[in-house]
Amino acid sequence: MIECPKSAYDRLANSGIMRKIRGKRKIVESILLGADISGAEVYGIFDNASREYENLVKGRISEEEELYKNILELKAEAEKDILGINLKESLLIQHPSLLAFAVLGKKVLEFQKFGFPSRRSLEESVASFCLGEKHEIHQYQDDYVWRNGIFKNIISNSNHGDLYFGQIDVSGRDEKIQTLFGIEESFDTFKDDASRRNANAHHDCWGYFLGSILKYAQVMEKTNIPEIKNWRNALKEVGSNLTFTAEAEFGESDMFHDMLLTNLESQSMMNEGKIIETFPLHIPGQRNHYPYISKDGKLLYLIETEDGEIIMPVNEDSRLAKIKLSKYIEYDENDLPNLLRGTYKMFARDRRLLPKIMKRLVA
Repeated sequence: MIECPKSAYDRLANSGIMRKIRGKRKIVESILLGADISGAEVYGIFDNASREYENLVKGRISEEEELYKNILELKAEAEKDILGINLKESLLIQHPSLLAFAVLGKKVLEFQKFGFPSRRSLEESVASFCLGEKHEIHQYQDDYVWRNGIFKNIISNSNHGDLYFGQIDVSGRDEKIQTLFGIEESFDTFKDDASRRNANAHHDCWGYFLGSILKYAQVMEKTNIPEIKNWRNALKEVGSNLTFTAEAEFGESDMFHDMLLTNLESQSMMNEGKIIETFPLHIPGQRNHYPYISKDGKLLYLIETEDGEIIMPVNEDSRLAKIKLSKYIEYDENDLPNLLRGTYKMFARDRRLLPKIMKRLVA
């Protein structure tokens, strides 16, 4: 999977190109979906590139010639597929001129006006954004996605309502280097090996996940943010991603709700430097994830590992005393609004539980 690193993402945002990409959603989506090039818009780009390339004065290499050449090379590679035209992700990043031209036209040749050191850096940045940020392109959105610093965060659920939250490292090299021509910018324009960490849990774990976020907000003294103080308004704004299950229609038992709420109230969030007397709050799943607040105020979700650097902060006589934990996913207080909005939107399966949690945990 291709991701747009922070270095390229920020330049696209600051230059206004991100807004232009959204404005060209239809043609970009056609390309990403591998639409047949006989489609009017996509075919028009190839046809125009071929015509312009033939009309160029040959003899010296120019940016314009390289632009059209890259588009035509992509067309030739795509046509080799025995099943027909196939605009695969690998081709679109190897030949990034197509997506960049679809968004900017000949303005791609004015790369310096957009704050990019080269045409190629602009093209690859546009292509990696389109490929990695599909939620920005498609009209529908199954996941809740946001960025904060070097992380791209995702909250989602399955058709059965199972909890999923993940984090992708979108950091990238961004530096100024000394060359024969002076100081030049050098930065990563795409990332095809981004570190991904995914947490999967059962459908009945949404309450524990929401509870951990609310308890973190309490420790950080952030309970007055709109997403908590006016949580019903936030819920209306984000809507809900419904699941296709009988449980979602008929709900779960009040006994289950009471048990979960009692557990949430009695279990404690682990906080660095403090011993907890009760059982630690955790999110059971394929691997248990333990929410933990670090000394620098970050919300960490820890997993058990053999060489973990964090020892469960419980009394020595506890059966959990020697469990070793390592950081798996991390958030900070700037993530709180999106963490809450994403959880409100994806909360499954019985959404009657959500207001009960808010009532019991929010003063």
